[in-house]
Amino acid sequence: MNTYVDRYEPHLFYVAVATLLLCCTDAFFTLTLLQQGAEEINPFMALLLEMDVQLFLVTKFALTAAGLVFLVAHKNFLLFNRRLRVPHVLYAFLVGYMVLVKYELTLLGF
Repeated sequence: MNTYVDRYEPHLFYVAVATLLLCCTDAFFTLTLLQQGAEEINPFMALLLEMDVQLFLVTKFALTAAGLVFLVAHKNFLLFNRRLRVPHVLYAFLVGYMVLVKYELTLLGF
């Protein structure tokens, strides 16, 4: 089943776009929380923030987008001895970002 295809289901596009939007929301909330005294616990992102905020934003978006494109391109692949399909990983990232944004909203008092 590990094959590449030319056509992708529309729901994969929607999952990828929603994940990217949540990534941008996370970046905005991260910057807001940092202004309120929070700390970035990801050492790589903390380094980027020290260097330049725009570099942080571009890198965060680019890494997320590249990862999503890679996963969508491998949509027919099976992982871990054929126990996990790649679309499940896409959905896991979407849910993970949803949980993260909800947590950040809680920290912001919403």
